[in-house]
Amino acid sequence: MRRPSPETNHQSRLASGGGRGLWGYLLLGVAFVFCPCHLPFTIPLVAVWLGGSALSAFPGANFVLVTVLSAVVFLVSLAFGWSILSRRNTCTTSRDK
Repeated sequence: MRRPSPETNHQSRLASGGGRGLWGYLLLGVAFVFCPCHLPFTIPLVAVWLGGSALSAFPGANFVLVTVLSAVVFLVSLAFGWSILSRRNTCTTSRDK
C-alpha cells in the first residue's frame, strides 16, 4: 500500500479546512490580548517594549484612542475567531455519500 506524499496530504487537509482551527484559535488569542479589560497591563508593556522611542509616549498620551482601537480589534477578532471555530465542514466527499 502506497502512502500519500506530504504535499498531497497537506493539500487535502487545506481543502477540507484543516487549517481553519489554527486561524480560529489565533484570532481568539488576539482577542484575549486586545481585550479592553487587559489594557492596564498591556499599555505599560507596549510602552516598555517600545522603550525610549517616540512611539512609547503614544499609548499613554492617547489612552482613549488606544482603548477604542483595542476594543474594535477585540470585537472583530473575537467575532471572526468564534465564527471560524463554530463553522461546520460543509464540503462533502465521495465517502460521505
